[in-house]
Amino acid sequence: MKLYSLVIALVFGLVLMAGVRLFEDSSDGHIQTGIEYLDKHNYSLAIRHFDKAIEKNPQSARAFSNRGEVNLLTGNFKSALIDYSNILKLDSNSAEAYCGMAIAYEKIGQFENSLECYRKSIELDQNCAITYHNRAELKRKLGDSSFREDDKRASELGYPEKWVVD
Repeated sequence: MKLYSLVIALVFGLVLMAGVRLFEDSSDGHIQTGIEYLDKHNYSLAIRHFDKAIEKNPQSARAFSNRGEVNLLTGNFKSALIDYSNILKLDSNSAEAYCGMAIAYEKIGQFENSLECYRKSIELDQNCAITYHNRAELKRKLGDSSFREDDKRASELGYPEKWVVD
């Protein structure tokens, strides 16, 4: 009976290990690993895993979103625009993708495109404080006094307390 239990435990362990290896090499596994590297600010390894996730599943909006975030953080704004555009091909109602595009457009000086993307993002999600805040900051920079309305809405939604980044 002990031998039988040992064999069952061994087989279970091997199956579990195989499952972990399969997950690690799946799109979701690469996304998870990429997020871990992103959290550690190891952007090159994060990008590598998000690339692999996209290779495994070109329909993964989550992989494009995470890679877009890394591209924004590393100043690769045109690459970020491509990633967020790919999300919109998969889901034309992604407020997050429009917000990411707005940030990238602003960073490359295309302010009208940025404002339009913020408008679309807010149209899709009226409760995202950071979008209102970011649009207010751009309007303030452009001398548009309507920034106060966005600042007020961001505050009503809890900005900045709800959006503190480590």
